[in-house]
Amino acid sequence: MFRPFLLAAMIPCAWLVAEPATPVLPLPGPARALRVAEPFEAARAHLLAGRVDEAETAALVELASRPYDAHGYALLHEIAVAQDDVAGQLRWLKWLYWSQKYSGQSKPASETAAALTALWEGWDRDDKIVDDWATAMLKSAKSAGGKKQFRLAGHLLSKLMALNPTDKALEREWEGLVKKAGQEVSGGGFQAAEVRRKSASWIAKQNAKHEDWENRFEEKSRYYDVETNLDYAFFMTLQSAMDEIYEFYQEVYDYKKKTPRVLLAVHRKRSDFDRFSSEAIGRALPSEGVGGYWVPAANIVAAYDRSYGDPDVSREDLWQTLFHESSHQFMTILTDKLQKRGVFTPAWLDEGTASYFEGCQIKADGTIVKNNVADHRLREWWWLEHSENRHSLEDLVGHIRNTGPDSTGLLSYEGDYYAYGWSLVYFLLNYEENDRRVYGAAITPGQSIPEEYKAVRKAGRLVYREPYLKYLDFYSKEGNKKNDRYQPLEKAKELFVDEVADPDIPNWEAFENRWRKFTNSLYGELQSGYEFADVLQARSRGYVLAGDFERARITAEQADAKRSEDPETYRLLAEANLGAKRDGEAAYWMVRHWEMLWPTGDEAALQDAEKWLNDNGLKDVVKNVCEVSRNARAELELAMEDALGAGHPVMAALWAAHLQRALGVEFEELNRQAAEFAELSGQDLRMWQAAFNKGEEGNR
Repeated sequence: MFRPFLLAAMIPCAWLVAEPATPVLPLPGPARALRVAEPFEAARAHLLAGRVDEAETAALVELASRPYDAHGYALLHEIAVAQDDVAGQLRWLKWLYWSQKYSGQSKPASETAAALTALWEGWDRDDKIVDDWATAMLKSAKSAGGKKQFRLAGHLLSKLMALNPTDKALEREWEGLVKKAGQEVSGGGFQAAEVRRKSASWIAKQNAKHEDWENRFEEKSRYYDVETNLDYAFFMTLQSAMDEIYEFYQEVYDYKKKTPRVLLAVHRKRSDFDRFSSEAIGRALPSEGVGGYWVPAANIVAAYDRSYGDPDVSREDLWQTLFHESSHQFMTILTDKLQKRGVFTPAWLDEGTASYFEGCQIKADGTIVKNNVADHRLREWWWLEHSENRHSLEDLVGHIRNTGPDSTGLLSYEGDYYAYGWSLVYFLLNYEENDRRVYGAAITPGQSIPEEYKAVRKAGRLVYREPYLKYLDFYSKEGNKKNDRYQPLEKAKELFVDEVADPDIPNWEAFENRWRKFTNSLYGELQSGYEFADVLQARSRGYVLAGDFERARITAEQADAKRSEDPETYRLLAEANLGAKRDGEAAYWMVRHWEMLWPTGDEAALQDAEKWLNDNGLKDVVKNVCEVSRNARAELELAMEDALGAGHPVMAALWAAHLQRALGVEFEELNRQAAEFAELSGQDLRMWQAAFNKGEEGNR
């Protein structure tokens, strides 16, 4: 797994602290470093007074809180000159050079390079190795883009742009790729990737400009008209995320016809939401428990961010609301004609299916992990099951709301039924023949996962998926014409028990027991830690064996959400996407698999990955990515030995950090060697580690 602390400590240059596209302020070259920088005044005062050791201590203390300040590098270089410390001079000039080079300051970088050459001509061996590697990556990125392997092309270009964010040629290459590929550059989440290319100051200006609803952001995505006065990052991610989940709605509802465009009106504050509601539906809604709604007559989804001003609520709540409410569009389309005649949809079918989508998880890149358990609904269900408010499936499916709206005009059921509606729909869409979650040993919260769950078994058929669609089809065409409360229950018994005709399920009671045991097992899975990724991987392999590549892909994505950066998960994503004929995605994930395997030293698995790439028409990737990367490491290790022989071990340590930063891969052996060489040089290259232990923001 990639651990950024050591690399960050060893290469404190501007491109490590900033996000890839954030412009870096001009930094001084050596000729301008004599100007007093206020944060280092105390250290400079000591140096001018001849107190060299005190100057070094003061400068290092200050730099510990400003680890990317090139003024500090220049000052510490002066101190090293005063101490006649050649290793220190090489170290601080190298850091200063990196800072200048990777922030686009070519002239100061040339001056610093000349000073380094005067100390040792071999100081830049790493530059040639990294530059040759970057040239090969760019060639492979262009080739991938030409073959419509857009996500792989985007990945390789992103690595290069993270290394050198001021390279205009790379920017143009990226823009050309995006123009051609759109969201495919990052697997559907390009909008999130685009946000990371903007400077913090630019984003701040956009946020300030659009923070009032009257000046909101507005854009048309593929399926939605998007309006929001939340932040720019949310605005951009909302477009790509909702377009992706729209296509998941189509799969679940089995509805592929063209639909009317929907307005997504997402508000920053409750007051914005209330004003909008007064216009859209003629009234404000209760302040408690309502975060959004669907207006079928106007094709509007309105919501607001309940996390605004409330530290106990997260942005995840807003995504859940949007995923839930937007799905109602499809149920409305399917049942609209009947409801206009006063024939109503069973409450559990409408709200349970909408609640099912609450489990979809938005990822940092704007893509979505689908068919996920809705954790909050499952926890609600577990709590209700162990309380006096426990419900039966008869209570749920035969709910009084099946006969029409209540006195307030609402068709949905009471709040404590939502968890039950969610659980029934999730069960119907996920229960497999001979499902281990029912027939296997129970997964108990807090206990180790039974080994049988980690064994690969060809996936059984989805027993209730077709009956669910039949039930949905019936209430789309026939409906509960007499508005009988219990008619939906009788229809459920007919389709889920009688027609399925499972010998183990002779009646409704047995069906309910199966559902309850399945959902209890889900709760055990929820309580499991990252090791549950092993179970999800086994399930994914089972789907691959069964030829169900779409579910194999979704399950592998769930494994990635449970335990990220696992090479086996990436391999499964490659196999699943290949089986689903998503060749570009498959190529991307196999390269990611190879990158994650490489530091483990598992040569047999690496060769298998390279063979897969060769067999699937990606010989150029093997040549320009795999082989070139391998050669770069081998060349660097030889260069490190040469640096040690020349009496400059500190450079060997810095070179190791530079290459690993470029590759985006960290090698335990290289880090061990780097630590040894740093100790030999007398330079403590780990001294900045404390500066990065300040949470996620500080680490970035």
